Amino acid sequence: MKARKLHLFLLTALALTLETAHAQSVSLDFSNPVGTPTGTNGLGGMSYYRTSTLDFLDVATSGPVVLDLRVTASTWGGMTFGSAANSGYYADYSSNTGEPNDDLGVYHTATTTGLGGVHYDLSFYLGGTGFTTPYTVGQLDLLIYDVDGEASQSEKLRAYTAEGLVSYRTGSNAASVTPSIFTGGVLFTGPGTNYAETDVSGAFILTYENTSHFRLDFESTTTGTVPNAVFASIDGDLSMLNGDLSGFGPVTSAPEPSSALLLAVAGMMMQFRRRRTSSRSIRRPG
Repeated sequence: MKARKLHLFLLTALALTLETAHAQSVSLDFSNPVGTPTGTNGLGGMSYYRTSTLDFLDVATSGPVVLDLRVTASTWGGMTFGSAANSGYYADYSSNTGEPNDDLGVYHTATTTGLGGVHYDLSFYLGGTGFTTPYTVGQLDLLIYDVDGEASQSEKLRAYTAEGLVSYRTGSNAASVTPSIFTGGVLFTGPGTNYAETDVSGAFILTYENTSHFRLDFESTTTGTVPNAVFASIDGDLSMLNGDLSGFGPVTSAPEPSSALLLAVAGMMMQFRRRRTSSRSIRRPG
C-alpha cells in the first residue's frame, strides 16, 4: 500500500512539473525605473543607469495583478559593467533607428581580450511589496536584439530551460543568429557581422512559461583593440516587430528540462524497490 501511494505521489509530482500553462503572454514595459539616472549621454542622448541593480515599478500586469521587476548584473572574464563611458542600463530604450520606447538596453565593455560576459538576472515581484514577494509569470515573449558581433568580437547569449524557457524563434536568413543546444539550455551565437538594430539577423524571440526568475547570459570573445563596447537590448512586448514575424523561422521547442527530473524519479523508484527487496530478504528471529 505504501509503495502504491509513493508511486502515485511521484507520478503526480511529475505531471505537475511537466504541465504547461496556457496563458496570455505578459508584456514588459521598462519605462519606469527606480532612481536617478547617472547621465543622459551616449546612445541617442538617452538616460542611462550605471549600477549593478536596477528596479522597475509597474513593469507588467498579469490579470488584475501589477508586477515589479529587479534586474541585477554581474560581470565575469574580461568584461566590465558600468566602468566605460555611457555604459549601464538604458531604461525606456529607443533611438533614431526605428526602435519603439519601453525596451531595456544593456551596454557593457570588454576591457581585455579573450572571453567575458555579463549575467543579467531578471526577478519578478508582486507590485507594492517592496520587492519582497516573488511572483510567477504564466508566459513571457521577449525579443532579444542586436546580438550580432563583428570581425574582432563575437556576441552570444545563453538562456536556460530550468528557468522556464520553453521555445525560441531565430531569423530565417543565412546571416541570422545560430542556436545550439548545451546541457541546460540554448546558446544563441551572433553572425559575426555588425547589423542595424532593426535587422532581425541579430534578433531572436524567447518564450518563457511559469517563471519568477530567469538569467540571460551575454558573452563575447574579443580579439581586437580594447576597450570594445557590446550592446544588446530586450524588447518585452515584441513591439519593435510591429506584428511582422515574417523575418523569423518556425517556433522551436527548447530541450526539456524534465529529462533530469525523469531520471531522478526513476532513480528514486529504483532505490525504493531495492530497499523494499532488501528488507524482505532479512530474516527476523522467530
